[in-house]
Amino acid sequence: MRLEESYLSERPLHAFVLLEALNWAFFMLERNIKTILDTGFFASFLIRFILRATVLLLIAPKVLKIPNGQRTFKQYIEDIKLRQKKPVWRSLKIATYLAVILLGALFIAATLYGGFQWDLSQLDPSKSPILLVAINAGLWEEIMWRGIIMTLFLKRYSARSAVLINTGLFAISHLINLLSGQSIIVMLGQIVFVLIGTPILAYLFIMTESLLPVILLHFAVDAFSPLFINSMIQPGPDIIKGGIYMLLGWMIGNIIANIVLQWHSGRIKTQPD
Repeated sequence: MRLEESYLSERPLHAFVLLEALNWAFFMLERNIKTILDTGFFASFLIRFILRATVLLLIAPKVLKIPNGQRTFKQYIEDIKLRQKKPVWRSLKIATYLAVILLGALFIAATLYGGFQWDLSQLDPSKSPILLVAINAGLWEEIMWRGIIMTLFLKRYSARSAVLINTGLFAISHLINLLSGQSIIVMLGQIVFVLIGTPILAYLFIMTESLLPVILLHFAVDAFSPLFINSMIQPGPDIIKGGIYMLLGWMIGNIIANIVLQWHSGRIKTQPD
């Protein structure tokens, strides 16, 4: 079907700036609503879920007309690869492999650092927001950054350039966490973490032509990596040492995961649908 391109759909950097500005505006709105209502974990999750859905499922396709111009909602879902035409189990299987590799590398790093203990209470939504935060991040960040922004960049740039730009901008976008009271040291560590880990999300999106495995991988990392990272990143004089262990483990895990992804990409191309 012929695409009816819009002004922003043909200008990816302009579209990115406007979409990111909306993201920041709705982030501030979210903070104000939560402050006024004094919400708990689950209410905060719902507020963020609704506001992100408004931006990415309503404003982006209907007002901004991105990534591919004037489209029906069904076409929009297909444009951002949220609806997969190929068998979904293959892509989800690859994402599961990658998640095990990445989390396994962090587990080894935490064990080598010392003092690691299992604390599964972090996954209890009544005691910790980690799982709810991971749901919102895994779903909405991937719809925005890979589904919309990456799709826009791929129309203008080569795959490698699109991945590099997407990675850099996604890392910089985490500066917004300073508004939530995050320390500069932790924020800088998070940016390096994102710079290392984002390429595999971008390439997984390109190679599988689907947003579903990327959402699964992002969710798995955000939900389960704190089990290992929190034992290495503790306030105090050892936070730098712990951060080095964490980033080395993360880097090694990403190298191995990228090798596995490249191998699987060859199999995807040779296997029938």
